[in-house]
This record gives sequence, C-alpha cells and structure tokens, in this order.
Amino acid sequence: MLKKISKLAVVLVIVIGAYFAWKTIRDEHYPIPIKPSESWEPFVNALDARRESFFVEANDGTMLEADLFIPNDGAAQKPAVVFTVGSSDSLYQNYANGLVETYILDLFLSRDFAVLLVNKRGMGQSEGNYVKNSIEGRSDDLYSAVSFAQNHSSIDPENVGVIGHSQGGWVVAQAAGEHPDVAFFISLAGPTMTMRENALDNEYHYQLCQGVKGAALAGQTHIN
Repeated sequence: MLKKISKLAVVLVIVIGAYFAWKTIRDEHYPIPIKPSESWEPFVNALDARRESFFVEANDGTMLEADLFIPNDGAAQKPAVVFTVGSSDSLYQNYANGLVETYILDLFLSRDFAVLLVNKRGMGQSEGNYVKNSIEGRSDDLYSAVSFAQNHSSIDPENVGVIGHSQGGWVVAQAAGEHPDVAFFISLAGPTMTMRENALDNEYHYQLCQGVKGAALAGQTHIN
C-alpha cells in the first residue's frame, strides 16, 4: 500500500511540475502573433474619415497599438467611442467576422462619432501580454485610451464613451464605474454576472453537454 501511495505521489509531482512548466513557457511566449484580416486595410482606407495610427501609453509605460478614425465634415469636435475586444486571441483588425467594421466603424462614423480602436496587450503591435493582465488592468489600459481621446483637438472631451464586446463588456463597465468622466458605456454580448458566476455557469453547462447528470454536476450551480 505504501509503495502504491509513493508511486502515486511521484506521478502527482510530475504532473504538477509539467503543468507549471507548460504554464511558464506559455506565459512567456503567449499570445502568438496574429495577422490582421486581409480585408482590413482596403476597408478602412475606403472610409469617409481621417485615420490616425499611433500608440497609447498605459499607466505602466506599455505601448498599445491604436487607430483613430475621425469622420470628414460634420462637427468640429466629435463625440467619440473607444472600443475594446473580448477575451483570448483578439485584435481589432481581425475580430469576430467583421463586427468592428459593421457595428463599430460603420455605425458610429456615419453618426459623426470618432472611433478609437486599441489592441490589448500582446495583440497586434501592442507591447506586453494580456495573459498576465486582469479585468481591472484592462480597464486601466482602456481609460488611458479614453484620456488620449479627451485630449485630442478634434474630439469633444465631455463626450467620450467606451464600448466592449464579450469580456470587453466587463472591461467597459469597470472603466465607467471607476471614472465619472467616461460619458457612457455599451456592452455588446457582455456578461451580466460576476466572473465567478460566469466560470461556474460555463463549467456546469460544459459538463451538462458532456452527459454528466445529477449530483456529479460540479457545484450544482448555474444561472437560470
């Protein structure tokens, strides 16, 4: 019996060690580079708007890739919206099958809003690594972009809001809650529960789809 327990302990140590070794390597080299969609440049070059490409500096000095689009004509100072993407490997130039093109750029530019797009850490040309960031950290990065927009000569500083998709819905709610000068926030398909509730709900429904039933369902917790 002791021999079996010893072998089990050795296997467990090996498995745990392998996991943390994999995680360390992943965190150092992740995220992997992702190219913008081939249709991105032709699309944005055809917009009836002035484009400014630059880097927004986050609080800790990390440089984040950004594109600002300012509609031609219209008001001298535009209201503006700053967009942030969801979780995982996501950059604004290649996101959610045209969501940025259709529901952000087309929608807001046609209403004389300026649009500022910012890539999260490690995506596109942005420095850093979003895997090592948090919702609060992403919110701080987003607010750095808001502050940049508020100080732009072509933007009305009193009318700069934020919009986020999926996990970005948490990010924009956090930013708006912490900073009263964020004029508005819009959550597109964003979570309506806490991160813990979301994780439990995901695990519950994943196991349900795998055929797990009854008391075996982890946590017995889900959102109706």
